[in-house]
Amino acid sequence: MLPKIKHEILIVLLFFAAVIFSFFLRIQDLNYNSAFGEEAVYVIVGKMGIFYRDWHTFNSFTWMGGLPYLYPVLSALAYENGGIYGSRLLNVFLSLLVLEELYRFTLNINLFGRKKNIAAALISVFLVGFSPIAVFLNTLATFDVLALLFFLLSINSLLIAHTYKGGKYYFVSSISLVLSVLTNYFLVLLLPFVLYLSLKVYKKLNTGEHKNLMKTYYYITVFSIIGAFIIFNLTFITTFARTQIVDDMELAKKVLSFLWKNDSMIVVLIVLVMGFIYEFKKNQVLFFSFLLSTFIIFVHVILGNVSSLAKHLYIVEVFTLPCAAYLFVYIYSLNKPAFKVISGIAITSIFIYYIFNYQYILNHLRKEWLNTSDTNSYLTNMVKYDSRVLSESGATTILSLFNIVDPTNVSTFEWFNYSNLQGSEAYAQAVADGYFNLIELSGTYTSDPEIAMLVRQNMGSRYVPVYKKDSFEIYERTK
Repeated sequence: MLPKIKHEILIVLLFFAAVIFSFFLRIQDLNYNSAFGEEAVYVIVGKMGIFYRDWHTFNSFTWMGGLPYLYPVLSALAYENGGIYGSRLLNVFLSLLVLEELYRFTLNINLFGRKKNIAAALISVFLVGFSPIAVFLNTLATFDVLALLFFLLSINSLLIAHTYKGGKYYFVSSISLVLSVLTNYFLVLLLPFVLYLSLKVYKKLNTGEHKNLMKTYYYITVFSIIGAFIIFNLTFITTFARTQIVDDMELAKKVLSFLWKNDSMIVVLIVLVMGFIYEFKKNQVLFFSFLLSTFIIFVHVILGNVSSLAKHLYIVEVFTLPCAAYLFVYIYSLNKPAFKVISGIAITSIFIYYIFNYQYILNHLRKEWLNTSDTNSYLTNMVKYDSRVLSESGATTILSLFNIVDPTNVSTFEWFNYSNLQGSEAYAQAVADGYFNLIELSGTYTSDPEIAMLVRQNMGSRYVPVYKKDSFEIYERTK
């Protein structure tokens, strides 16, 4: 009995060591950069909604990749208590729950005996915990971590539901799946894979009672809620797909280049586990995990979507690394010392890769956007509540001035209406008329370089430069 107790204690210690280690990796320097545009957007929409009961001013339902009532509200509340640090800290804590669900998911693959399954689960947690892609996404205040947490909870609940009486775990699985899709619309693309897995689970149920419970608490709930949401929001979903996916299409070569530069290890691991997956293809959970992760990469390559690839690589890692972990455990368990050495070298090589590339990849991803802290601090001291500001930096400026200037008085380069004019003509005429008190230019041309050019051309003598730092410029309207 004593050795068994010691083994159980060792498992707990190793798991908590992985979680604590991951926590300290993520908690370091959460103020690494000013708010990313997407981070700022979620906070703004959330604050407008919960503090002003205004969910429509920014028309977020037509372009946001998730339901505004969910993650934006949580991020806004966290921001109120700690600024962007607070919003990012929220995601750090959510990421620790993801590691716990990842541990459970790897165990639920259940490819070997209990000890080997636990070894694979611990390896998965350590690898995801140390991954620079995971650390980056877990310290970025976007909805991806929360959505993945719901998604994993749904899968895990579905896989264990048959071991409990009643339909509570089928219901938890269905509600979690619905919440994951509503939090991040991208996950709707993964529903066919979830349906495939659920049908395999349903087929293996031994009793008619559990089959009825699964129909009632899982299938009816999922199809009715998600189906109703799609039907009643079809216009919004179509607009989102056109503006956020189709309009952002780029060359597949650029996608592959980004993938290899930032996460070449996951590409290597996917290739390595292919034969292993084929060998154990009868294990439906293992096959589901591999199929789902490769599908995400396939979608990005086909659509040429680079902008969201880094965020979705986190999902790819969470579902690929358990497959790799089982492969390493399998090789180690073969009755030849050479295989044990190979398995040890493989795991060590991954950690060495992460150690040598961790800081480079993390810094590269965290510096993809300009730091607007100094510029926004200057604007804060220049504005009044009724000031009208045109900002190329966009959402980060709105967020910075949120409690000082009416958010609707801060215009971005996304879209603008003025004097019965729209788009470029509206910007040009408004600047020529001296409509804005302040104009901020960052040189990033986040939306349309033509707008920045028109703004400069129409300033004339109405605006004078009052601030210049790096690529940032601020112009003030003359009295």
